[in-house]
Amino acid sequence: MKTIGMNTIDIKRSRGERSRGATIIRSLGAVLVAGAAASSAFAQDKETRPPKPLTQPDMAILQEAVDTVQKDAECRASYVITTEARPKDIVPNCSDPAYDPYVVRAIESMTYQFELFDGEPFDSDPLIYPFVFGKAPGAPAEDAGTPPVLKRSISPAELSRAIERAKTGGVCDATFTVGVDGKPKDIHPNCDPAKLDKQIEKAIERMEYEPGMKDGKPVEWPDVKQPMNLTNPD
Repeated sequence: MKTIGMNTIDIKRSRGERSRGATIIRSLGAVLVAGAAASSAFAQDKETRPPKPLTQPDMAILQEAVDTVQKDAECRASYVITTEARPKDIVPNCSDPAYDPYVVRAIESMTYQFELFDGEPFDSDPLIYPFVFGKAPGAPAEDAGTPPVLKRSISPAELSRAIERAKTGGVCDATFTVGVDGKPKDIHPNCDPAKLDKQIEKAIERMEYEPGMKDGKPVEWPDVKQPMNLTNPD
């Protein structure tokens, strides 16, 4: 590594003084190299992780729902995990709306580890949590399976590239299936304007999931939703 502005030595100094000066300069250079290496290592250590549930929904709320409504129903609640590690934007999506407020309370009772991307906290992409009421006390039913868990989301840089290449912003309501390998397939970008579709499809293809599980085995998980609002900086 070359050092700039530190390699001038007074030619009137003795040989010993010049040697000592050169030693100091080499030492400074070593410090700079070590500092650069440490900075590079620190940059490589920036963590990326998906949101992770730390507690399950409160069973007392779910049992209260069954005792009160006394009907069979299924729900596929969607929600986002904030940088404060709490669920928000909860949509119950219940076949019987009478269960909606109980599902909202049950999701709110959960605690999470928030998402990190390159060391920065982010609100998560929408997550899905299934419930079955009536035949069992509302807990996620065994036959409903466990939904996929996001490992790698679409980065802000990928969204910026999509806008730049399509030369426009827009809104997308993408849907896709997460395969047993954890990769999205059967992708429908559903963008407005449609000229964004190709770029968003490519970005979704690079997403990664832990696959959905059922009876202890990975399964395909259809109808995963990925809404996006792409703002053109121009």
